[in-house]
Formats: sequence, structure tokens, C-alpha cells
Amino acid sequence: MVPPKKKSKNWVAYAYLNSKESFYNDKWCGSLSALTHEVGHSIGFGHSGEIENGSINKYGDQSGMMGYSYNNRFIPRMCFNAAKNYQTNWFRKQKAYYDPMNGDTTKVTAVMNGIVDYTKYTNKYVTIRLIQKGTDKDFYIGYNRKKSYNTDTQESQDSITILEKNGSPGLVGASSTKVATLTLSTKSYTINNWGGDSTVSVVVKLESITNNNDDAKITITTNKSISPTEQMIATTCTTDTDTLTYRGVSSWNCEWVGSSNNKRRRRCNKSHEGKSITNYWCCATCK
Repeated sequence: MVPPKKKSKNWVAYAYLNSKESFYNDKWCGSLSALTHEVGHSIGFGHSGEIENGSINKYGDQSGMMGYSYNNRFIPRMCFNAAKNYQTNWFRKQKAYYDPMNGDTTKVTAVMNGIVDYTKYTNKYVTIRLIQKGTDKDFYIGYNRKKSYNTDTQESQDSITILEKNGSPGLVGASSTKVATLTLSTKSYTINNWGGDSTVSVVVKLESITNNNDDAKITITTNKSISPTEQMIATTCTTDTDTLTYRGVSSWNCEWVGSSNNKRRRRCNKSHEGKSITNYWCCATCK
């Protein structure tokens, strides 16, 4: 602590990442939020920012303690955001990851809980990481439940928050940026150019909030647009192509698509490299 006669007007507090030491300017040593913020740095957390007027305010995410600090000894009672919660193993029983481009499912459903209800419910999630291949940036989803020891959260109360963060989940000091808050009036957020592909987008949608506001049901949908060239090919396609290697397996070609009557319809409904199996790769097999 820097005593009153030695204090500087230009700072509040600071700490070193993964270090035991933290330092406070005068009265800020008694601030609940400043203490929690600096301890957050001590355990490896970076700042929590938010997009404001087209630019990033690195302290702007006031849903948790890694944004601004407040000059009060006892409030606000709030915690950390979904990106920080994923970074730790505090909530490992209710954290998950999902790759929107992996497999054949284009839409998934999940029920989110706030951290204050951790382990109270089963098969529900506190934080979900959306893995984005081809880039160093992932997205994180959380439900900022306003109650108990998170009752003073300053924004995005009882809402789904979506954050982006560079680097691996455990990267020490990596900042997060809140890009969206989903409510029952602002229900969805679209992430365009997913994985660097301009034809792919991922939509996160808040479907409902139930169970006395404890459960927030969301859907995550992967959309891929078809280029005019692909559409033209699709309308004229009548034969099979011999270059299909579905999911990189050379034996998974059009002969494999049609090899099982029980699986043929399901395989024909798939896509490969963004092109329909039925309308581009295996037109004859799937006709």
C-alpha cells in the first residue's frame, strides 16, 4: 500500500501476473473490487474489455471484476466473466467446448446456469468455449445470473454474455472482450467470417429464460451460404465425381455413400468442403 502522503494521482492499483504481490494507492487497499481485480491478475487473468462506439475499452466489461474497480469497501458483490471462468478449473463439472465446424450437426442446444448455481443442476453449463480453427481467437458464452454473491454485477444482469479472447484458454494475461449481451428483447448475435471463411457464420440465440431465471436456454447454429458458382453446378449436376474423400478419408467416396441402404439418405444429406453431397459430389448415387 502507498500511504496518503506518498500517493500518486495517476493509478489505483496494480499486480504482476502469476505473482504473490499486489500494490494499492492509498484508500484503494480497502476497495473490494480493486482487491479482487488485482488478485485476478495474480492468478493469471487479463483485463475484461468491451466494444464501445466501435473501439475496445479494455476495462469496459462491468459484468465482472476484471473491468473497472469501484471505490467501496463492501460492494459490488460480483465475480468474473465466462472467459475467465473457463480459464480456471473452478467450474470444471459444468464447462464445455464446442467446435461449430466439427461433425454433421449444424445446430445444438444448451441450458446455461450462472456460477452461483454451480453443481445445483446437472447437464447444464456455466461456461462454453466456441473453438474457432484457423484463427487465434475463440468465443466464450456465459449466463450472468444476478443473485447471491453475484447480485451486484454492474451490467448484463440475467443475460447471456458472449466474449472473444485471443490465445489458448489457459493463456496467462490474455484479455477478453465482451461483444454481445443477449436478452429476451435482443435475442441473437451472429459471428461472421467464422474461421476466416466468409461464407460461414455462427449464430448464438437466447431461446428462453425459465426456472425462476436460473435457466437460460440457448441454441448455437452454423450457417454456410452457397456461392452462385456452386448453385449453378448444383442445378446441372447429373453424375458422380471421383474426387470425394469425405472428411479426408479416401475410401469415403460416392461408392461409400451408396454402399448402405440404411445410411445412404443420411450420407446424401451431408456436405463436404461446403458443397452438397447430393447436388455436387454424388448426384447419380443420391438421385
